Amino acid sequence: MPFVDWAIIGAYLAGVLTIGLIVARRARASDDLVLAGRRIPAWAAAISVLATSLSGVTFLGGPQLAYSGDISYLSTNIGMIVGGVIVALVFVPAFYRMGVRSVYGVLEQRAGPVATRAASLAFLGGRVLASGSRLYVAAIPAAVLVFGDLSVRSTVLAVLLIAAIATTYTVCGGLAAVIWTDLVQAVLLIGAALVAVALLLWKIPIGTHAIVEILRTTESAPGVMKSTLIDTSLALDRSFTLPAVLIGFTLMGVGAYGTDQDLAQRTIACRDAKRGAISLLGGVTLGVFAAAVFLVLGLLLYVFYQRPDAMGTAAPAPPPEDTRRIFLYFIRTQVPAGVRGLMLSGLFAAAMSSLDSALNAMAGATMTDVLPRRERTPEQERRLVRPLVVIWACVLAAFACGCAIVGAGESDGLIPFALGVMAFAYAGLIGVFASFILLRRGNAASVIAALVVGAGTVGAIRFLWNPLDHRVDLAFPWQLTLGTLLSFVTCALAPHPPDAA
Repeated sequence: MPFVDWAIIGAYLAGVLTIGLIVARRARASDDLVLAGRRIPAWAAAISVLATSLSGVTFLGGPQLAYSGDISYLSTNIGMIVGGVIVALVFVPAFYRMGVRSVYGVLEQRAGPVATRAASLAFLGGRVLASGSRLYVAAIPAAVLVFGDLSVRSTVLAVLLIAAIATTYTVCGGLAAVIWTDLVQAVLLIGAALVAVALLLWKIPIGTHAIVEILRTTESAPGVMKSTLIDTSLALDRSFTLPAVLIGFTLMGVGAYGTDQDLAQRTIACRDAKRGAISLLGGVTLGVFAAAVFLVLGLLLYVFYQRPDAMGTAAPAPPPEDTRRIFLYFIRTQVPAGVRGLMLSGLFAAAMSSLDSALNAMAGATMTDVLPRRERTPEQERRLVRPLVVIWACVLAAFACGCAIVGAGESDGLIPFALGVMAFAYAGLIGVFASFILLRRGNAASVIAALVVGAGTVGAIRFLWNPLDHRVDLAFPWQLTLGTLLSFVTCALAPHPPDAA
């Protein structure tokens, strides 16, 4: 790449590190690191929710889905919005009413510290899987950019590079640094995609009406058109059908926004429950627009690379067979210098906007919920949180390196791969929270049992083989649904402790 591109990327990285250092000056109490002093504006928290939920998976996986398939992934936002509304109306008021520092504190006030510790450990385990896989996905383009190939060695080095940068400013400024750097990163992320869309529309020599007609009449699979938004199929092995969206992704929304400290910490970092709910719903709504931009980008990449009849004499050289790299290949070969640096900065923004928040949430949950309870001064808590961020960064980096070695996500696509791993933790956590908040039933023993049942159900479905040696083929939204149902029943079988707060 020319120097101007490297200069832009360097300026971006220096900028986020500077923000982290500036915010660090205000981090005088432990709540400043864990909850940003509960003074984050709702609009800033909403954009941070957006930035965290997008990640490098969306940056590469969104275009990959539309390029090789259709845009039915966009319909999953129906379920995510419903799930977000449920959390905003039911969960968020409970979090503020109980004054919790971690969402798992809801369980402690009703079933004791053992239940809280079990739920927090389930979150930490699930977050290692989810954020570790996201870090691996983000390292794919970074490896090509910095080292020129996708070898295991290059990918591992890219993992370590991204983890080191995100860890540095997260250690400095805590959640406040995460949120304010997320604002910059969200603008870069969405801006990069919009610039790519505009550039593709300029390069494709036919009008938008002709592009729409091509997508409307081209099959991505037998009987499924490229422009398909709602998949009405009842097939259980497909992740984005309408039934899976209405059931599985509604549960996914409840799990992500209500039981996952990574995203839920934004809603409890505002001044009150109303602002927390507004930030959540704002982030979910912005996510619909962002997902649409990346899917439209993928459709345009399909026309650009796969339809020479539309491109005519402007047809480009054949793209790589690895569809994970299709957007990156376009950036490297078709985008002019300067603009390329801006777009690749958006790629790094996508990588770090999800990693930084995960590190902060995992460190906060470990200190608040998992470690032995004792009186600590604010200064002692500050000294404890920062090493925990580094420790969890090392764990996530190790998992991401393992994904690079085994080539995770190569066959199923990046988004299904990243979403699927979340089901292991979400199944148990959603069942437990629903039982406690809706029915006020459960105790420490039933919480532990429900978490094991939820994760065990997902694992059994995913890796179970029937007598004919064929894998049980059930898409991850249905794995999550069954796991949540069994977890909920397990937790609800135990009565609410009469002596609980």
